[in-house]
Amino acid sequence: MSKLKKAGKNVGFISFRISGTDGVSLETKKWAEVFERHNYNCYYMAGELDTPPEVSLIVDEAHFKHPEIVKLYNMSFDLQDRPRELTDGLHRYREILKKKIYDFIEHFDIDLLIPQNTLTIPLNLPLGLALTRSNCRNRHAGYCPSPRFLLGKETLSYKLCVGLLQCRLPSTPQVGSACGD
Repeated sequence: MSKLKKAGKNVGFISFRISGTDGVSLETKKWAEVFERHNYNCYYMAGELDTPPEVSLIVDEAHFKHPEIVKLYNMSFDLQDRPRELTDGLHRYREILKKKIYDFIEHFDIDLLIPQNTLTIPLNLPLGLALTRSNCRNRHAGYCPSPRFLLGKETLSYKLCVGLLQCRLPSTPQVGSACGD
């Protein structure tokens, strides 16, 4: 993927899906309109997109309906212990998604990364992990619209939360982090 150069600052929106008339898609498009009125360039990464191809990166694994992501999601709830298959799958897909995030940031020369709903609900745990870790390592400015990632799902395994997400969910608004990886 070669680097794209445009004048001005570049904003990257990342979500599960930015397509259609769901609330997240509409809200993302409103944000983009505001940024564009202030001479920012807007780019999009998601598992499903209806944005112009020249400003888009579709990543199948980012979608909450991706078969492996659904499997990991289902394994993450109502468990007393975290099976190795879950841990391995979360880390494997976190790395796949982290690489795609790096590619997105590099290709579109992203200055500001805005995760849309990816850190507020646990529909794609590897994407949440990848976003927080890539943001920590690269020190890209980022905004997390809500600190309630995982809080709405009381059945999510406590050991999963403590073991994987400790120091990975920065407070809002977030600009960089002390995470070391």
